Amino acid sequence: MDFLFSPAIKKVQPSCLVMSRYYCEKGDYLAAAIHLRMSSGEEKGLQFQHSEMAGAELFYAVGALDYAESALGKILMANPYNIVAMDRLVHIWMLKGYPTAAGRLADRIARLAPSYYRANQMLAAVEELQNTSLFATLPVVEPPSPEWLRYVREGVRSVKIQEAIISLSDRLQRDPLVQMEAGICLARSGQPKRALSKLIFTSQRLSSFSYAWAIRCWVAAEVGDYRDAEEAGRMALQLDPQSSTAHSSLALLFSKEAAYLRAPGRKEKLELAITHYRQALQLDPNSASNCNNLGNLLRRSGRLDEAVEYYRRALRLKPDFAEAYNNLGAALAQQGKLEEAVQHYRRALRLKADFAEAYNNLGAALAQQGKLEEARAYLRHALDIEPLDRETFYNLVKVLTIQRQFGQVISLLQGRLRQMPGDIGLGLNLAWLLATCPEARLRNGPQAVELAERICRTTKYRNPRALDTLAAAYAEVGRFDEAIQKARLALQIALASGQSKLGKRIEMHLKSYKSHHPVR
Repeated sequence: MDFLFSPAIKKVQPSCLVMSRYYCEKGDYLAAAIHLRMSSGEEKGLQFQHSEMAGAELFYAVGALDYAESALGKILMANPYNIVAMDRLVHIWMLKGYPTAAGRLADRIARLAPSYYRANQMLAAVEELQNTSLFATLPVVEPPSPEWLRYVREGVRSVKIQEAIISLSDRLQRDPLVQMEAGICLARSGQPKRALSKLIFTSQRLSSFSYAWAIRCWVAAEVGDYRDAEEAGRMALQLDPQSSTAHSSLALLFSKEAAYLRAPGRKEKLELAITHYRQALQLDPNSASNCNNLGNLLRRSGRLDEAVEYYRRALRLKPDFAEAYNNLGAALAQQGKLEEAVQHYRRALRLKADFAEAYNNLGAALAQQGKLEEARAYLRHALDIEPLDRETFYNLVKVLTIQRQFGQVISLLQGRLRQMPGDIGLGLNLAWLLATCPEARLRNGPQAVELAERICRTTKYRNPRALDTLAAAYAEVGRFDEAIQKARLALQIALASGQSKLGKRIEMHLKSYKSHHPVR
């Protein structure tokens, strides 16, 4: 292990092939699969037979004979004279009960390589299978799980596979590739801190392996350790300037940093992220995820036409990409193309039935079209999937308010506030509605006063919206002098902080209080 994965190793494919075969012989098939996946995709020409052969051996070992047969077929298409591949294929056809085909292939081996050590043995075995009823005595092969097969063939990490890989990493603590794969699984399952410790181990053990540093950059960015993430990303590019993974990891880092910065720093980081995604796509033009991610950043920066172009490109590369359909819909909605946006949201939901964000976006678009009942149904469905999503919650509140379902709005706000008692925005919305609701039977001035006073104390009477809400609550219970006092203070703070729109609304409320009229 120390020799195969020394710090000087820049390309891990040959070492991974050795380890895949080693684990396969030991019966450690998940570890073999991890190394097999890392060994593929880099070989050129006839050399690709090495990873395909390792894959065929692994599929054969676990009883996935159809997949083993397919891998061997690819090898023989590239090199019809690969005796070892033909040997294994003869054995598979015998196990599957195809003695005639197995016999023809065994004859071919004997003609091509008469000195091959297994040639006569194969011919005898095939003849015995043809002349006796061995079919009843052939072993019953239990195929592997669908999750394992999808992981080996497509790299799909189901929840079960992720859990199995994480568990495997506790047993194979010295294997840097298993640790790296476990780190990826931990990051995707919402455990980035545990993931980062595994990636630090891998990048230190394989200090010349660019990909390990690129993945460390990604995970460190997820943790919020932006300094470590940037250092890891720069190291990945230094080791391999042609690494699309390094560029996409740095792009992710800079996009996350941009979300927490104010202008002009935010714009600078956003442009850096866009640049790195463009470079990643120059190196790997077929990455649907990078097209989608670049589209997201372009949409954030207001370049909607270009964002739409990249979303469409992502969908050409990956037609079942639900997230890209949803994001394309969002960009089209921002362009005012609501009908087309709705079509894309629906397509996303056909591909991913539990896609809460798409349900929310569809509900919001339908609401803009005036289809309020349908919008409400989709928004409620989104909340069933993601009960704590803030945007969906307020979209539903908005729809119910337009429908004048004030009782339902109050009930929603009260329920949410019980879950999140410290949420100032929720408290202010509820207090405002209790003080100003158009339906008299739903107004509750004393409760509005109590809630607004508590929030004002929490914000030290420096939040203009909270003061405006308290003024409305005082007016509802007839305390107009106090309402005027708080409204004036709210107006002063709003104008001083540049909140001119809020200031204009407060001025209108102040006029009402001076006339002894509450806000409605």
